Amino acid sequence: MTTEVFRFRDPLSFPRIDTSALAAGEEGVWVEPPGTETTRLRIPPHFHDVPSGNSIFPDLSTRPPVVYPPAFALARNNVTLTGYRTTLGADGTFCTDVSFVDEASKVTALNRLASTDDFHNESTGLVRRTDMETFDFEMRDRPVIVHHEAVALLSSTEPSNYGSFLFRALPKLKTLENAGLNLPIVAPLYAKSMMDLLELAGVDASRVIPHYANAVYKFDRAVVLNLRNSQGFLDDATLEFYAQMRAKHGVPSQGRRIYITRRNMERASIAAGTRRMRNEEELIHALTAHGFEIVEPSKLSAVEQIRLFSSAGTVVGPSGSAMFNAVFCHPGTKLIDIESEPHWIHAHMCLFGSLGLDYGIFEASADDRDFSVAHKPFTVDVEMLMRRLLENETRDV
Repeated sequence: MTTEVFRFRDPLSFPRIDTSALAAGEEGVWVEPPGTETTRLRIPPHFHDVPSGNSIFPDLSTRPPVVYPPAFALARNNVTLTGYRTTLGADGTFCTDVSFVDEASKVTALNRLASTDDFHNESTGLVRRTDMETFDFEMRDRPVIVHHEAVALLSSTEPSNYGSFLFRALPKLKTLENAGLNLPIVAPLYAKSMMDLLELAGVDASRVIPHYANAVYKFDRAVVLNLRNSQGFLDDATLEFYAQMRAKHGVPSQGRRIYITRRNMERASIAAGTRRMRNEEELIHALTAHGFEIVEPSKLSAVEQIRLFSSAGTVVGPSGSAMFNAVFCHPGTKLIDIESEPHWIHAHMCLFGSLGLDYGIFEASADDRDFSVAHKPFTVDVEMLMRRLLENETRDV
């Protein structure tokens, strides 16, 4: 087995270049103006209901800071892309699409890459040495795909997840636009909807190179586009990006009342299928009695999902990728997010709050509270949820 040694390097530590140098083929990092860190405060929900009386969350009314580094595009020549988003350079350094705002964040990320778990390791083939920032790279008999033209990388973590694509991968097109580049695009295409969304965002299919984590890619030149919204809180450029998509492909709000069901998710994902609502049919019966439409987004095309969520006045559903279609809702749309596990609450709150939604958190009860195992079945207090829903719809924003 061939092994090479690479050391981590933060993307923003590379020499700064301007857009003309970026387009001309020089190595270095272009930093999007104004080129400074930004700090926002997480926006609390309008309500947080805990039918059990024993919340799985800390106080959700707090407003912790969400700190992002400046957006960037890192250009490197003779690059190897391995796993979800890791680029190996000819100089013996490796990067991802993230620059870290503090040492603790960097340590956490590198410790995840050092994991023997393939998901946490991001299928990189990296194996840590004794030095925290130095890793061996193992090819592990993966196929190698070579491209000689310059490319832009939309690759990021959790590439097969639709929700991840919406808040991590797709907004990178805004960085590409702001940098003035028109390059072939390497993007995860694990579902038809991902290609459809790229085309709806104005990307011709002929420009798109599919990226799959079980292969290693070699590029003469790659431009790494940064992860703009690492905590789920959409920055201003991303909000503008989705407002433009909504204006082009969506509709004015029509006050539709929609419930996002996961009842057939087991067909798409074993993990998703295990996180099912045990009494969902009872909830659906109550919702339809009050005029709610029951929607399975996976059965809709990308443009149909945009039109659906932009038309909504009220959205209700259990947490999951389909709820990330909230990026297409109009600000002020009412949304009730049903949460049953503690793992993703911060990112979900950041997303809904940054979108300007009138959102609330309603807790469901998982089968047990051993959350070292994710994706547990859960049960909803239907009576309390319906009472909250009807009260929430009549409340002024």
